[in-house]
Amino acid sequence: MDVLKVLGSRSLYQVLAKWARYWRAHDDFWQSLCVLAAMSLAMVVCGLCGQMARCIPLFLGIIACGLAERDERPRQRIVSLLLTLISFAIAAIAIELLMPHPWLFAIGLGASTFIITLFGGVGGRFNTMMSAMLVLALYSMITIDQRQAGSVVPFWRDGSLLLAGALGYGLLSLGVQIIAHRRGLPRHLSLLYTQLGRYMILRSEQFIPVKGMDMRHRERQLAELHGTLVQSFALSYDSVKQTLSTSRNSVRAARDQLLLERAERLFERASSSHHSRDVLVSAFYHSDVLFRCQHLMRLQGEACCSLAAVLHQPERARVASDQRTRAHGDLVSAWDYVDPASEWRDVPQRRKGAHQVLKRLIDNLSALEEELAQLPDVAREAREAPPYAVLSAVSAPRMLWTRFKLLLTPLNPTFRHAVRLSCALVTGYLLIQWLDPSQGYWIMLTTVFVCRPSFGATHKALRQRIMGTLAGLFMGWAMLRLFPIPELQSGMAVIAGVLFFLLRQKHYALATCAITLMVLCCFNQVGNSFTLIMPRLLDTLLGTLIASAAVCFILPDWKNARLEPKVAAALSHMARYLTVLIDQYTQGRQETPSLLAARQDARQSDAALVSLLSNLDQVPYRSVAVLTVAGHQLHAQLHALLGYLTALRVHRPEAALPSAAALDTCAQHLAEALSRMADYIVAKGADDGAMQAAMSAAQQSAECGLLESYDGAQRFAYEQLEAMTNHLEPLKDALVKMRAVLAESG
Repeated sequence: MDVLKVLGSRSLYQVLAKWARYWRAHDDFWQSLCVLAAMSLAMVVCGLCGQMARCIPLFLGIIACGLAERDERPRQRIVSLLLTLISFAIAAIAIELLMPHPWLFAIGLGASTFIITLFGGVGGRFNTMMSAMLVLALYSMITIDQRQAGSVVPFWRDGSLLLAGALGYGLLSLGVQIIAHRRGLPRHLSLLYTQLGRYMILRSEQFIPVKGMDMRHRERQLAELHGTLVQSFALSYDSVKQTLSTSRNSVRAARDQLLLERAERLFERASSSHHSRDVLVSAFYHSDVLFRCQHLMRLQGEACCSLAAVLHQPERARVASDQRTRAHGDLVSAWDYVDPASEWRDVPQRRKGAHQVLKRLIDNLSALEEELAQLPDVAREAREAPPYAVLSAVSAPRMLWTRFKLLLTPLNPTFRHAVRLSCALVTGYLLIQWLDPSQGYWIMLTTVFVCRPSFGATHKALRQRIMGTLAGLFMGWAMLRLFPIPELQSGMAVIAGVLFFLLRQKHYALATCAITLMVLCCFNQVGNSFTLIMPRLLDTLLGTLIASAAVCFILPDWKNARLEPKVAAALSHMARYLTVLIDQYTQGRQETPSLLAARQDARQSDAALVSLLSNLDQVPYRSVAVLTVAGHQLHAQLHALLGYLTALRVHRPEAALPSAAALDTCAQHLAEALSRMADYIVAKGADDGAMQAAMSAAQQSAECGLLESYDGAQRFAYEQLEAMTNHLEPLKDALVKMRAVLAESG
């Protein structure tokens, strides 16, 4: 009776309702539901018709279409589905026609893989679509390979079954989205706010007033998360622009854009740097004011994470702000206690500068709190807006061609990945022709899933693929022994397919285990799956070996990294960003296209550098490790400069500053120093004389500006420029060290 009372209690109902709301608001749930329906329908129809062999290509078509699916609105998804089916049809027909001619097939395989991979690098829907097209081509090879020797079937049969599975899943997914349309915002916005919240939580740890605290690890984590956020903002802006340009009713798209712009302002304030952390810790070591700064910013980061859930789950009502309000009030009270202008006036002269920095930090946190307080209202308006559909057209051909041309260089990681993947697949195909193994095309499929653009990602996927395959084969062997009934095995195949889509994003090893179990259960419907266990294992090992060799020996990243141009680009873009920002102080605050472009270039170059260093971190060679250590030391200084530049942008005055010619001169000297550093890192044999002279001029200008009795925005600008000039010397040392390391490595 007690158990029945618990089961019937309202608390259990609330828990179940909470879980139901959680899954209903997530795209993975809806996709898995569609996969479950499509696979179940395919299994039932094939069973009733007595054609279980045709269930395999239907399942493979469903999986390929699911891999091509993106988070889009209904009319955009219709266009994507049509393009996906057309690309799938082209791939299936080409495979059918070229399979009887091995040499033509090998040439076509290499060329088409290279082109498909490059088109996937264009971005947007092309990324998932081209990847799924390549997977479906390999599925076509597998279905053709399954034909019994001597059997005569129409050339279009297997391809049409693959397309039928893809079409069935696509229509189910489209119908579910239209009927059970979610009022939440697109996934990219909720993910953006989640990443922003994590960034703010990690950023708050820099305010912990502990002397001697090693901040290098946290700063590296912050830089990597900063780069991830920059890329997320770029993707979100592209998505919102496309929706605005193609929407018949742009009300909701405009609100999406408003939320994106609010996130941009939050990000700028959270990433801005007002002075060295050590200055604040030294001045306020015996006060709790920095702890209160850290506590408030952490709560603000948690609020962003909570808001992300509100954006994606319409049932959630609001984001609690009472705790943040109290924390903000406590921080203001703590400032009143240490404020030199209050009753406590005995402040040493050397600490007055630290008080000014702290005041700007508190003002920045107060502005963050004000922005966050307004966000729930914007989110509620966006959720309550009536859903609308937008017709998404393919991006302008000229824009696509421009992006495609940028990929046509060995310096681009996508180009190198395309070359590696093409060579790996051709090698796998030639190995199949030479050895003629049983189920040999699984070798190529493993290579496609494992071979990634970077060394670290490839070897991580390699390990997960092997572990997942081993677990899936063992589980499949056990399940087939324990449950020999075909109907139960059919149900296990469907469940395994659903689990693959639920787990593939975050748990690739478990997803591989699920898809392996599905394959064994499906093939056991038409034959003996126990004979597939060893071939599947050997094919996985050979496919991972080919992928590993490709990423190690074909245009390896560590030999084509070219750190010097990326460092030079970051320095040049920051110099330009500084020049444009100071124009805002001399001419007044304006959101000009040149300012937005300069900010984007500075951010993107910083993100590209940290992404390259993160990839090189995973290469297990000592020479590369020495290079990445020097690179991270250099990037720490560059990222600090970007933080000071962001603070300059955040605190721009509304009107032009009086007598700002000296400020402009100081900024020009600093920009010249950064430009000289860019020239120094890329010009072989260049000395550091010009760079040193420019650095001296910048330091003298900043010191002279601080000697004047400026106040307000003008003094703040000089303080930021002085903080940036203080980083020039360690930045120069890092450049010299990197040049020495590059010279030693040849």
